[in-house]
Amino acid sequence: MGKNALVDSIDAAFPNQPVPFQVEHQLRELKVHPEEDEACSLFLEKCWKEIPDSTLLANCPSPFLIGNLAFQYYLPAFLLAAVRHDDLLMESMIETLKPPRKEQPLVHFKQQFSELTVQQRHTVAQFWEYARDAHYYDDDRSIKRINNAIDRYWAILDSCRLGGWGLGLTTCFSRST
Repeated sequence: MGKNALVDSIDAAFPNQPVPFQVEHQLRELKVHPEEDEACSLFLEKCWKEIPDSTLLANCPSPFLIGNLAFQYYLPAFLLAAVRHDDLLMESMIETLKPPRKEQPLVHFKQQFSELTVQQRHTVAQFWEYARDAHYYDDDRSIKRINNAIDRYWAILDSCRLGGWGLGLTTCFSRST
């Protein structure tokens, strides 16, 4: 898959919806470290499509600083910035989206991405494939690592592998709750 096709796939998979109440709440919660406040302030009251690449590239806010719900909502902005500016953000996204090998961290990882739809998970798998084919094509170790991540977590092969997946952000994030 080429860069433009992946950008289109990301746009199609993630709806352009207002920032969910729970995400805004998480971004406004009292933070322990000044870095958390600074990172969260960059996202407040902005839909994921409104986050400029320059914010993600210049400040490179760690997904861990903005919280799980916020990262899941803003994931398409991170993916698009990584695709458009391959050299600057790609490795960071690969590391962030790599499923852990140990059971307890894997449980947390699954929780972090539990509300992605099947289409959204498929799009993340396409992101991995793009990274592999465009950037790591001559690095056998990275190719193996990427294929392993896709096979172990991101690939959607059939409904038996969904394991409760597919509720989607629009179901999870409702302003009425």
